[in-house]
Amino acid sequence: MTRWKESLAPLRHRAFRYQFAGFSVSVTGNMLSLVALTVGLLEVTGSGAAAGLALGASTIPLVVFLLIGGVWADRLPRHLVMAGMDLVRGVVQLGLGAMILTGEVNLGLLIGLQVVFGTAQAFHLPAAGGLTAFTVPKEDLQRANALMSITRSLSGIAGPLIAGGLAATIGAGWALLLDGGTFLLSAFLASRIRVPAAPPRADGGLVKELSDGFRLVTRTPWIWTSVACFACTHVAIAVFLVTGPVLALQEQGARSAGRSSSRRSASATCSATWCCSPATGPDGPCWSPGWPSCCSCPR
Repeated sequence: MTRWKESLAPLRHRAFRYQFAGFSVSVTGNMLSLVALTVGLLEVTGSGAAAGLALGASTIPLVVFLLIGGVWADRLPRHLVMAGMDLVRGVVQLGLGAMILTGEVNLGLLIGLQVVFGTAQAFHLPAAGGLTAFTVPKEDLQRANALMSITRSLSGIAGPLIAGGLAATIGAGWALLLDGGTFLLSAFLASRIRVPAAPPRADGGLVKELSDGFRLVTRTPWIWTSVACFACTHVAIAVFLVTGPVLALQEQGARSAGRSSSRRSASATCSATWCCSPATGPDGPCWSPGWPSCCSCPR
């Protein structure tokens, strides 16, 4: 019991409580959105290509703008960056949900919204990653990071299962609207965080900082290999996330099943595929391998 209380010690700090609550809601919503969007697009369009384009349209800007997002996370209040990006992602999900519910999917608008979502995520991740050092004292930092890591891992299982259940019952469009609501709640919680102002930085210019960051990435093997694994993993997951439900829908169609049955099959397949995908990340494992870069596979 004492050890359990020690693990929850970071929650004594008000700023971290807001951060932890917002992070839990946001990361679960992020996992929920992938399954709900895939099932919704397959249900409305019947096209695996549309679902694949949507997933790719969010992944590419995420990788491209991640370094820029890290630079701006160091320049601006991190909690406000998180709140702003969660607000953007919430509005995008509400728009996607409305699109699915109306049954009219405009491919150009879909890709545009997904590009905005991926870009917002690229700015949100670096800001969230460095905020914990400002919300808890140094002696609680390791426990705080552990709580965040466990939450991320659990959300990788719970999010897709919740999304699959919602898509199979009330429909993917409503699931996306609910997902949009989780991002708006996360934005509100992030805006409530109060942390000391960061010390002034020696401003070398945005271009110089980007150049220094890019040079560091390319010259550090474990960083650029992790980035490469991150990109390859997302591409591989996207393939399975689309082909699995497509095959399930084709199988149900061959058996002349009803629309609700097909939707349940696609939802179940999509949820199972995502839950069984690699779930450990740089902050995911609860153990310390001797070769962490060989054991990590960032989601």
